[in-house]
Amino acid sequence: MALSFIKNEIVPRVFAMAPFASLQKLTGVIPLIPYYHGVSDDHVPHVKHLYQFKNVQQFTKDLNTFLRLYKPIDLRDFVNSLNKHVQLPNNSLLLTFDDGFREQHDVVAPLLWEKGVPATFFLIAGCLDNMDMPYDNKVSLLIEHLIRIGTNNHRKRLLQILADCGLRQTNLRTALLSLNYAKKYVLDEIASVLHFDFTEYLVKSRPYLTSDQVRKLISMGFTIGAHSMDHPKYSLISLPEQLYQTRTSIRSIRERFSLDYGAFAFPNGDDNMSHQFFKQIFADGNIDASFGNLALLTRAHPRDFPRLPMENTCASAERIIGRYYAHALYHRILGHHSIIYHP
Repeated sequence: MALSFIKNEIVPRVFAMAPFASLQKLTGVIPLIPYYHGVSDDHVPHVKHLYQFKNVQQFTKDLNTFLRLYKPIDLRDFVNSLNKHVQLPNNSLLLTFDDGFREQHDVVAPLLWEKGVPATFFLIAGCLDNMDMPYDNKVSLLIEHLIRIGTNNHRKRLLQILADCGLRQTNLRTALLSLNYAKKYVLDEIASVLHFDFTEYLVKSRPYLTSDQVRKLISMGFTIGAHSMDHPKYSLISLPEQLYQTRTSIRSIRERFSLDYGAFAFPNGDDNMSHQFFKQIFADGNIDASFGNLALLTRAHPRDFPRLPMENTCASAERIIGRYYAHALYHRILGHHSIIYHP
C-alpha cells in the first residue's frame, strides 16, 4: 500500500515541480486535446449534479492560456496529419466539446470566434434537435426536482423502486447517481411518481443543439463529430452494442451535415475497449480518429487519442495541464505510454 502511494502520488508530484516547458517537450503528448461540455454563467439543472460547467470568466482565462502556450489546430488538419503521417508541431492543441449542449452555440462559439480558436463539437446523435435526453442528465434533473419539492411524500416509494432494481440505499441522491445505463428504464417510473415530465423539459428548455445551430457552427468554421446515440458507458455494453452506437451515430452525423471527415468521442471514457472493436470500427472507413475522455495514457489504437478534462476544478488551465504532463511523463518513464494495438 505504501509503495502504491509512492508510485501514484509522490513521484508524479515531484515531476509536477519541473518547469512547464520541459514537461511539455518531454511527454510527447501531441497534440494536447482538452475537452469541456459547456460554458455558462447560468443555472444548468440537467448537469448540475453530475459536474459543473466553467463560467465565462474561467473559460476565457483557459482560452488565453491555450493561446499563450499553444497553436490551436483544426480537426481536419489533425486528420490530414494522420493520413499523411506528418508530425504536428509540439505545441499543437485540439480543443473539443462533448454532448452537444445548446451553450456550445450560444456561449462557447462566440467566445472562440472572437479569439479565432477552432474547436470540434461531439454530438449525441439521439439528442440532436432535443429529441431525447441521456439517462445521466435525467438523473440530474430528478435530483434537482427532489431538492425543490422535498422528499418526504415520495421517499418510501422511491426507495422501493430503486431497491427493486438492486439499489438498496437510504440516500436517494446517492442511489440515483449510482444508476447506470442498463437500469435507465427506472428513471421514467421515478419521474412518473414525482410528476416530472422529461419531454416537457426538452420542449421548454431546449438543452441540446438543433440541426440549424449545428449548421451555423459549421458555417463559422467549427468541426463536428459523433458521441454515440444515447451516451452509454462503453465498458458496460456488449461489443455489438458498442459497434452499433458508434457506427450509427457517425453515419447519422456525417450524412445529416454532409461531412467529408469522421470523428468519434467515447462517452464516459474509452477504458477497457477491445482490439476487436477498434479493428472493426476503423475498417469501415467512416471514422478518421477517436477520442477518449479519461486522459488515459496508454492508447489502444494508433488513431485513438487521450483527452484532458478541464472541468470540475478551480485550478488554472496551466496547473491542470502541468499535472497532466507530470503524470504523462511519469507513466512514459515506466513504459505505460506505448500503443498496445495489435491488428
